[in-house]
Amino acid sequence: MKKYLLILILAYSFPILAINTVILKNGKTIKGKVTDQNERGLTIQTSDGIQTLTKFQILKVVYKDVSEQEAEKIRIAEEKKLRDKEEKERAKIEKEKQIADEKERKRLEEEEKLAEKQRQDELAKQESEAEKVAKAEAEWLATRQLGPSPAATKCGGRFALIWRSAVLPGWGQYCGGQTTSASTFGILFFGSLLYSLGPLRTEEKNAKSHYDTMVLLNQIGGPGTRFTAQNISLPNEFLAGYIETTIADDLIVKSKNNAKEANTKYLVGLGTAGIIYITNIIHVYMIGRDTYPERPVVQSGGKQFKEGWDFESSWDKPQGVNVYRPQFNSIYAELRYSVLF
Repeated sequence: MKKYLLILILAYSFPILAINTVILKNGKTIKGKVTDQNERGLTIQTSDGIQTLTKFQILKVVYKDVSEQEAEKIRIAEEKKLRDKEEKERAKIEKEKQIADEKERKRLEEEEKLAEKQRQDELAKQESEAEKVAKAEAEWLATRQLGPSPAATKCGGRFALIWRSAVLPGWGQYCGGQTTSASTFGILFFGSLLYSLGPLRTEEKNAKSHYDTMVLLNQIGGPGTRFTAQNISLPNEFLAGYIETTIADDLIVKSKNNAKEANTKYLVGLGTAGIIYITNIIHVYMIGRDTYPERPVVQSGGKQFKEGWDFESSWDKPQGVNVYRPQFNSIYAELRYSVLF
């Protein structure tokens, strides 16, 4: 056991005790004893002293003493190995780059094919939709005929709509299935009528009664009846009677104006109810007129139109000419009434 241990010690110690040859990449050769070695380089004891070499300076370490010719042969062989290794690494990197470029090219081609297919599908879909719209429009124009409106059909005729709304505003619209307009006309008419016959009528009566009372009191016992030559004997009586007469006249004028204002409000309330009633009759007359069947699609300038009232709104943000011009956000809204032929 001791014999084998000694052999191992001598085997590992021999390279350290012998003369070592370090062949450098710059063409030089250093001989001496390697005293320390790690992954960063080595330290060698030469006749000129201790030198520390990095692994980037070292081409080959020969753990024996070699001649200059042998060192040159080793240098040539090692340099050839390095060139071959670098060439292999370069070829490997180039091949990997070519493979990556080919994969990227194929990926881009696939994406382009997919995008082109999507564009073609979208274009075909748009053309198909346009063809459907054009066909439906052509069929509508070719086969359209005037017919009774849905409201008149549901209620039993146009006259049925009119007489119901004439008797009770909103009744004709309700009979024709237009519950929103029916409730609107009913609430507006009866609300304005009740307000006119209620608060406005009461205010008008109270104002007129107050005015009549003021006039009657002034005629019976007011200053005007005492303001005569027989009732005035002193200047102060004249002044007092004049002031009292002026105050009474002002109160009468004010009461008269209040009565006129209340009467005007009352008449306006009744007029409003009358306007709502007439509008109700006109509306039910319009919804009962003969119409064409519903048109499939009508477009103009990218907008879709339908017959009757239509509301459209959008958020608009104008673009300035330059960065110094302020920009303002705005809401765009449009209310239109379209008649389609």
